[in-house]
Amino acid sequence: LYFLTLSLLYFRSKFYEIGEGKIAPTFNIVLAPVAVSILAVISTAKLLLKYDFFGFSALFAGLAKIYSLIMFGYGLWALFGLLFLYYRIYKEKNKIPFSRLWWAFVFPVGAFVLAAVNIYFFVAGLLFFKVLYYVLYFILLILWFYILLKQSFS
Repeated sequence: LYFLTLSLLYFRSKFYEIGEGKIAPTFNIVLAPVAVSILAVISTAKLLLKYDFFGFSALFAGLAKIYSLIMFGYGLWALFGLLFLYYRIYKEKNKIPFSRLWWAFVFPVGAFVLAAVNIYFFVAGLLFFKVLYYVLYFILLILWFYILLKQSFS
């Protein structure tokens, strides 16, 4: 997964102008499948625990917890990498040009917030995950309002 993401970001940055307003927001898409896969596995584990048709719900729930933590760690790595990439673009161009594609920032971060909430309630009720999902939710709200205002007045 790491090499797939790395090659995706590398080739997109080589074949497209990296600071271009129409390309930069699309880099965020690498975060969405990670978050949605966490949500799918946790939802399936919850359903199996509730109905237990096949008798292996406890085993699947344990595997779902391990998978969710590993993928969430990968998602955090990807999120920090994306933040570094956007910082680099901003440093080179002194701005990230706004376009309507900035909504591509919102969905992956929103899905990652939902994954963090589900990990907190299903996998580990640790304070770290609770603080993390509040911080991510706050970032999502700021991002959503900023894009909404920027699009409304431009």
